[in-house]
Amino acid sequence: MVEVGGGRKKIGGVLIEALVRPGERNLGLIGFGVNLFHATDDLPDTATSLHLAGGDGASLADVTWDLVTGVEAELAHLGDLAYAVESYRPLSIHHPGERIVCRFGETVIEGAFAGFDESGRLLLDSDGRRIPVAAGEVIEG
Repeated sequence: MVEVGGGRKKIGGVLIEALVRPGERNLGLIGFGVNLFHATDDLPDTATSLHLAGGDGASLADVTWDLVTGVEAELAHLGDLAYAVESYRPLSIHHPGERIVCRFGETVIEGAFAGFDESGRLLLDSDGRRIPVAAGEVIEG
């Protein structure tokens, strides 16, 4: 997230895929992308790129190595759930009370963003219930 014109815009994203089979070791694959040289026409209104946000014109190689260094630093905290939740909670694009829509396969639920629980699950208040969202896609915000 970066501040742009008094608002926050998404500059990249994370995709996490999990493979869970009973009786076997659980595996997770984590990938991320950063909008680097994208123009306004290439992005939704809620997004920006490093270039559009006033990036210093660093090369793709420089940005890549900066990201690798950052990932290595975070891997030092691997398994420390409290660190992860507390470090990333303030970086959320969503604000308490904001209406969002989540999709879980074919199911769609709309509600108010209520933060994150101690496990890092997104909390959604919908129809008088607080729903912890561990997997799914936020499709509108």
